[in-house]
Amino acid sequence: MTQDSGGLFSDYQFWMGKLSVWGQASTLETQQDTCRHLPLFQEFLRQMYEALKVMDSSTVIERFPTIGQLLAKTCWNPFILAYDESQKILIWCLRCLINKEPQNSGELKLNSWTRGLLSHILSAFRLNIKEVGLFTQSLGYAPVDYYPSLLKNMVLSLLSELRENHLNGFNTQRRIAPERVRALSRVCVPLVTLPDFEPLVEALLTYHGHEPQEMLWPEFFDAVNEAFLLKKISLSKSAIVRLWLRHLPSLEKAMLHLFEKLTSSERNFLRGIECLMKDSLLPEAACHPAIFRIVDEMFRYALLETDGAPEVLATIQVFTWCFVEALEKENKQLKFALKTYFPYASPSLIMVLLQYPKDIPQGLWHQPLKHISEMLREIVEDQTHRSYGGPFESWFLFVHFGGWADIKVPSCHRP
Repeated sequence: MTQDSGGLFSDYQFWMGKLSVWGQASTLETQQDTCRHLPLFQEFLRQMYEALKVMDSSTVIERFPTIGQLLAKTCWNPFILAYDESQKILIWCLRCLINKEPQNSGELKLNSWTRGLLSHILSAFRLNIKEVGLFTQSLGYAPVDYYPSLLKNMVLSLLSELRENHLNGFNTQRRIAPERVRALSRVCVPLVTLPDFEPLVEALLTYHGHEPQEMLWPEFFDAVNEAFLLKKISLSKSAIVRLWLRHLPSLEKAMLHLFEKLTSSERNFLRGIECLMKDSLLPEAACHPAIFRIVDEMFRYALLETDGAPEVLATIQVFTWCFVEALEKENKQLKFALKTYFPYASPSLIMVLLQYPKDIPQGLWHQPLKHISEMLREIVEDQTHRSYGGPFESWFLFVHFGGWADIKVPSCHRP
């Protein structure tokens, strides 16, 4: 729900007053009043998040100087924090306060304080937070000192638990329950862009359970994929490959995101397409045959839907260059590897097309061009080549290695 800034500011003042009255809801009256107003307060928090998410942390503090007080008062009210929905929206709002590249001591202090509140939300119902506070204070530590460490230690503890579960293998007595892994992925949904949680996000993506069905929460995959596409998270290639293998909608969205960037970019020449293509990580991920088949099928559909538009032809060609380059790094036996990705294509035709024109002196182009033409004619005319998928598959393969197609017409007219 959108709301003008004046209305939001008025509501902000109202709820700040309410939170001050409620405190930690220690009386029956404040408990009842908190519960009575909770749905409206949650809606206010959603509106606050919609406003905060389009600002950087400095602008947030400038526009809402007391935002820290409001969120802190909310976090310390157990009758608000007891609801999963409240926790989720609070985490979203707090995430907007963190500056990933703090420039001064003030921003560092704000980051540390924000992580403290996040730690409180995550641990308030797993640990006795009051006992933790009393213990650390008796040692001379203030909350601003121990909460960031608590958050990091929680992440490290969960990482150790996941890794230990891998080592246990089929030891069912020490195996993590699928419900716990699923719940953990759900908790991480609003936290995936926080640097402290990146190791845990990666561990969950690469975690191999022993269940026949997917354990991770679907919204977790969506959140991670969106964060990756918008460059809000940095993950290893293996983690991204696992993401796209485990969640097909994420791979499809990655392809659509690439198409959108290509159509909106002014850099429509081959070098520009190559930069966008490599940046998408799709050519490297496509070294996994299952991902390649999905990506290739989407290219096929785009090609047919656009009647072979030059932009789509160029995109497929650049993708193939980048894919083969990535594949060569992983597999030196390229001839045998390509059979996995192009099962309906003639292996001999693939090997000829792999010779890029730029790698051959221009005076020698005529011979490979003639060879390619003869092989394509044989596949179309000879019934014994039906195992290669017929004319369309040969043409589609020719599109992938389109370097020869670009020079074929002028070369054939050369005397």
